[in-house]
Amino acid sequence: MKKILITGGSGYLGSHLVKYYIDKGWSVYSLARNEFRQWQLKQRFPKVNIILGDVRYFDGKLEPDVIIHTGAMKHVLFCQENEEEAYDINVNGTNNMIEWAHVNKVKDFILISSDKAIEPTTLYGTTKEQAEKITRGDVADSLKGLPQVKMHCSNLASEALKKAIQDYEKKKKLWEYLLIIAGIIIVALIIFWFVKISS
Repeated sequence: MKKILITGGSGYLGSHLVKYYIDKGWSVYSLARNEFRQWQLKQRFPKVNIILGDVRYFDGKLEPDVIIHTGAMKHVLFCQENEEEAYDINVNGTNNMIEWAHVNKVKDFILISSDKAIEPTTLYGTTKEQAEKITRGDVADSLKGLPQVKMHCSNLASEALKKAIQDYEKKKKLWEYLLIIAGIIIVALIIFWFVKISS
C-alpha cells in the first residue's frame, strides 16, 4: 500500500487530498498543528492517520512515498502583521520538510504554492516565492536529487484539483519507466494548465 503525507491535511485543499487518496486506497497521514481541526478531519475520514505537529520542527519516523506540502500561513493580512512567523512557517517550514523528505528517501515532494508567488507584492507572496526556490533546489543545492513539483493553487474546486493529481500520477509513471527528469517537468506544465493560474 502506498503511503502519502499531507501537511496541512485538515485545511481546505488538504482535506480534499486526504479524501482523494483514501478513496484510492492509499495510507494517508495528515500533519497539522490544530488539534480541533485534526479531530474534525478524523471524524470525516476515520482511515486517516493523524499527526499533531509543526512543519518547522517535524522529524517523525515515517517513510511516505509522496509528500504534498500544503501546510502554510496563508492569510495575506496576518502574514503582513506577523512577518517573522510567516517567514518561519512558509520558508523554514518548507525547508525542513524538504530536508526531512531527502533524509527519508521520499520519492516525490509536491509544494502547493500560490499565484501570489508570481512577481510578489505582499509578504505572503514573497514567502511562497522563496518556498518555491527552495523546492526547485535554487537554495538547497544538496536536495536536487529529489524529484519535485510545485503547484500554483488558489481557490481550486475539488474536481480541478483531483484532475491535476490524476494527471500528475499518470505522468509520474511515465517518468519512472523512462528514468528521466523530463516526466516531472511535463507534470508541472500540465498541473499549471489544469489550475489555470500560472502566468
